[in-house]
Order: sequence, then C-alpha cells, then structure tokens
Amino acid sequence: MEEYLENLKSTPMRGNKGTNYNATEPTDYYLWRMIGGVENFLYFLQRYEWPEAPEIPIRKLIYQEDRPKLEPKKDDDYEFVSDYVWNQIVSKKDMIEPQYLPILLVLEATGFKLDEILKLKQDCIFDINGYHWLRSERTNSRYQNPMVPIEKDLAELLKENISKVQELFPGSLNPNKLLFLRYSGTKGVGIPFLQLSILRYLDRFSERANIRTETGDIFHFTANGFKHRYGMKLMNTGLNLGQVHKLIANVTSEMSLIYARKTQKQLITKG
Repeated sequence: MEEYLENLKSTPMRGNKGTNYNATEPTDYYLWRMIGGVENFLYFLQRYEWPEAPEIPIRKLIYQEDRPKLEPKKDDDYEFVSDYVWNQIVSKKDMIEPQYLPILLVLEATGFKLDEILKLKQDCIFDINGYHWLRSERTNSRYQNPMVPIEKDLAELLKENISKVQELFPGSLNPNKLLFLRYSGTKGVGIPFLQLSILRYLDRFSERANIRTETGDIFHFTANGFKHRYGMKLMNTGLNLGQVHKLIANVTSEMSLIYARKTQKQLITKG
C-alpha cells in the first residue's frame, strides 16, 4: 500500500490530450479521489468476503492522514461557460452532429448536469398554460423531479428527437423510454450515451471549430460548466436567492450564494 501511495504521488495525472490536467503534477483533489476509490474497492472486497480481499482490516491499510487535506473551494474555482464562448459555439453549431446538438442545447438551457440529461425520459416535456417545461429524473432530500422552463424552439426540437428515437427504437429496443439514444455512427447504435463520450466528442468539436476562451486557449467542455452558466444567468436576470435555489434544485443554498457573489464581483469589475 505504501508503494502504491508513493507511486500515485509521483506519477503525473492522465487525461485527454489538450485538457488542463493531462500529464501534470497530481493535485490534492486527484490524490484524495484516487485513494478513496481504492479504499472503497478494498472495503467491498472484505465486506463480501471475496478470496482476493486483504486479511488486514482496511482501517489499518489506509489511514486518514494518507489523504491530503482539501482546502475549501474559492468562488473563482467554479468556472462557468461565458457568453464569449457560447456565442462561438452557437455560430459553429452546424458542425455538431444532429444526435449531439439537442443534448448540448439542453445542457445550456436547463442547468441540469450532463449525466441527468442522459437519463431524461420521453415524457419529460410538459406544456403548461402555453409555457414549456422540462422535468428531470433527479431526486434528492429536498427536491423530487425538478422542472425548469425551456423555450418553444427547444421543446419542438426535443419532440422531434423523441419521434426519431421512437421510430428507430420502438418498444423493447428502448425499455427505459430514454429521450436520447445513439442513432448514428459505426458502433453503439441504439445504446444510451455515456457522459465521457459526450465530453470527448464536444472537445473534438471545440478543436475543429477553434472555440477559444478569453485567454486564447481551446475551450474544454466539462460536466458542470454549463450548470454554473445557468446559475449565473438566473442571477443576472434579477431573481432572488430563493428563486435561483429552487430552479437549480440543489440540496443546500451554497451554490446560489456563490453565484450571487460572482455576479456582484462582475458588476463591480465592469464599474
């Protein structure tokens, strides 16, 4: 175990080429997450009495001090997709394959996390008094299946996607009635998308379309960048903390407070 921990600390992190962490020195968060993964793995080996399980109790193999102490995140650590970047994406959206484009548009319009978007069901769209709403399958201790308003154009695009998926994969071919299934490509047709494959595809699109950040770097898609963009957009519309908290449907109000502070900082910077 000591050799593993030393190797983990001395080996550069891995990742997709061009990302901001590939081949760089391991961060405290990376070390904390990797050690935690091994700890959970060994714990379950022992819990279910697998023959490969170590005889020594886990608490004597991995100690609390083996994990680095994580510093609380600062507001600036929560990066969001700016209008500068999003306007470039919109101008090059014709370069995105039709099966990926609705996923990206929902990501930007709802604040839903990517993994929950990929779990949306075909009955997720609601027309209420002339307004269109999208319902998530997410549940937590405070909110059950939160809903957010969406534009008519997006609602119509999603209905078209539903019709296409129903036509290509009827009945038992889509037992969970998922909104999004892979319907083109050389492999994996008819199966649900994986979050990682979506992010990799979008990163390749970013390189082909030359999507740049304000600092001139190629833009890198992340799972949470659009969620933070949505929160910032809500705050900039003048909604109060309670309203923003309800729409992003987090258990605590911590992120709403972060969005409020970041918005205030932006206003001060603009003068």
